[in-house]
Amino acid sequence: MIMPTAFLLYCTPTEKNTDRIQKEQIENKRNESSLDDKRPIEELSFKENSFEDFFKKFSGDSIFQKRRIRYPISCYTFDILDNREEYVISREDWVFENFMRDKEAPQFEYDAYESVVKKIDVGEVIYKRRGIDNGIMVEYYFFLRNEKWILEQIIDRSN
Repeated sequence: MIMPTAFLLYCTPTEKNTDRIQKEQIENKRNESSLDDKRPIEELSFKENSFEDFFKKFSGDSIFQKRRIRYPISCYTFDILDNREEYVISREDWVFENFMRDKEAPQFEYDAYESVVKKIDVGEVIYKRRGIDNGIMVEYYFFLRNEKWILEQIIDRSN
């Protein structure tokens, strides 16, 4: 008889046990929610209200840029006979593309170009670099996936 009474006393929630259980439940919920969303804190705090907001961060933040590309990314080039060649870039091989300098690009002495944003649809944007008196012509295809803009394809028609 003593054993069951001791067992009941151990299992009956006391004020300290109740507090401990509540704290454990709260901590478990925190851990579960952090497991569901593995994005880094700086990305969680970033709100994409528009492609322009996204692109500003994508242009100047190399870590953010690397995270917002679908790998391996398909890149297409065209030869003089307009034959298409595909190559892919893996996450490890991606080199930061500095779009921040595009504002000054029309004034470059060599390889000047202008950039144009063309919205195709609600969730599709093409960012174009077109050369000024040269053969630069590169298109970057962005798509809105799960409320995040992702670079999915590059087409380089430069000659």
